[in-house]
Amino acid sequence: MSMTMLARSLGIARMLLGLTVLWSPRYAARLVQLPDDDVNPSFGFVSRLAGNRDLVMGAGLLCAPRTTMSLWLKVCAATDAADLAVGLWSLRSGLRPRAAFASAGAAAGAVVLELLASRG
Repeated sequence: MSMTMLARSLGIARMLLGLTVLWSPRYAARLVQLPDDDVNPSFGFVSRLAGNRDLVMGAGLLCAPRTTMSLWLKVCAATDAADLAVGLWSLRSGLRPRAAFASAGAAAGAVVLELLASRG
């Protein structure tokens, strides 16, 4: 698979994730194993911020010219690396391990794919 095709696929996946989070934050929480009793009223607001971020970054990957594709992929990888760190750091504040590792694992997978694609 070419860098461009992988990058575009990652862009579509990121946009779908962003739309899912915007549409139903509770459903998105279940995707990362976050139990309903851990979801408080602020969760919808904060998760929709992340959904907006993923929607815009996915659109960037889809629309970027080939000359800037590697930069977009590296920005996405940096963002996902930060998400991985936050997921693991959340263990210290009482997030259930299943949720923290599901979130961190998804972020780690994205980082690997984005860095592979950025190498072209």
